[in-house]
Amino acid sequence: MGALLAFFLFLGFEGFGGGRSAHAAPGDDCPPVDIREGLSPALKDHFLLPRDQGDASLCVSFTLAELLSVELGEPVSPLDIGHVARSLGDYRPPRAGPESLVNGGPGTTPMSALNALHDRGKGVCPMPAMPAPHDYRQSPHGSFSDQMYELAVLQNMARLGYGPEEFRGFLEERGCDLGITSHINIPAHQIVAVLVRHKRLDLADILAALADLSCRERRIELPPELRVAVSSRPAKLHPRVDDLLQKGKPAGLLVDVRYFHARNDAAGGHAMTILGRRPQGGKCLYVVRNSWGYSCDAYKEPFRTHCALRAGTFLIAREQLDAWAEYVFYLEETRPPSDKPPGAASED
Repeated sequence: MGALLAFFLFLGFEGFGGGRSAHAAPGDDCPPVDIREGLSPALKDHFLLPRDQGDASLCVSFTLAELLSVELGEPVSPLDIGHVARSLGDYRPPRAGPESLVNGGPGTTPMSALNALHDRGKGVCPMPAMPAPHDYRQSPHGSFSDQMYELAVLQNMARLGYGPEEFRGFLEERGCDLGITSHINIPAHQIVAVLVRHKRLDLADILAALADLSCRERRIELPPELRVAVSSRPAKLHPRVDDLLQKGKPAGLLVDVRYFHARNDAAGGHAMTILGRRPQGGKCLYVVRNSWGYSCDAYKEPFRTHCALRAGTFLIAREQLDAWAEYVFYLEETRPPSDKPPGAASED
């Protein structure tokens, strides 16, 4: 009888799961990790500043840029990704006017965006060559949509017959100030030269051409084997996120904004980046980097309380991650094709 009692006491303390207590504290399987700690000083500084997509539907491009920045060791421009992806492949909006460039189009996935970069074959643009504003809302150059409408007006002027001389007078009246020069890192006269030369192209292709001119020879080579991999429900997604974080890699997260947006009518898929994990208040919380600038006002509680103004991050619990995420995505290098015939033995 004493031996039997001792056996059940042992199960009570050790649990049925192979040695860990059934009532283990969250920290036992949630050791703190932050991938920013393993980055170079310059890249870490980049990840400690907020990022702001403004009123543009570019969350996929911003998140993919974060994954590529860690993979390549240098901050990558999300605007370059967005402009190129909207000019090529499934990511292209059905009408490439200013509204569709702001609101996005079908097929806005990280997979098709990276495929567009591979199709272009020119690598990716670093942030210094094509900067992305950290706060569009306070930009003297206006919002992203302001800049797209400005570009559409200039395009119409070129189509109506404005040439270099006419544009020169127009620019002099404005003090050579165009809002789009805030991220297309070239002078205004070069921008209008592209519009005059390619007046029949639509705006998606114009933006891609301007991005190409902005980056010139400063592009970072993109490994041809690099692809986006996806883990999706119904499986729990936090084990994949934990594995990536332990390897020093970020994870992309796609989730419906209705779960954390303060507006009751907000809905739709939104991409963000998971950078770390830590136990807090009896829960395992993940550090999520968003692209909504410095403000925490857009979040409902408790996310507003857990929003870090300076870094543009907020916290989400493990249970919420598993229940809400549509999928998690990350970068991996595809294996080269095997020379073995089908059914050949593996060395694994």
